[in-house]
Amino acid sequence: MQRPYQGYRSDFLYEGEDPWTDGIYMIWPEFLNPDGSVMLEDQTMVPESAEAYMWILYYDRMHDYRSERATPGRHGWFMEGSRKVAEATILEQIALAEPLPAK
Repeated sequence: MQRPYQGYRSDFLYEGEDPWTDGIYMIWPEFLNPDGSVMLEDQTMVPESAEAYMWILYYDRMHDYRSERATPGRHGWFMEGSRKVAEATILEQIALAEPLPAK
């Protein structure tokens, strides 16, 4: 597979889960420059190793589920269908560390 680029859309699978029984999830990367700023140019190729913010789609419905699984140190993969295409390690929770606001 070619390296991902800014704007790449894949699914995500957590280590220890089975895509056939646990599913894969719409969690999309927003890649960062080495200085920690967001890469602003779409279609820019990402280095072989990079950090990214991971945006959880359907955040309000998935918050509790994700906050239990997306824990620092946990590994996972970017997925294209049932194929693992890139490895990831969760470094920290940002928004998931906060409870959802009351409705």
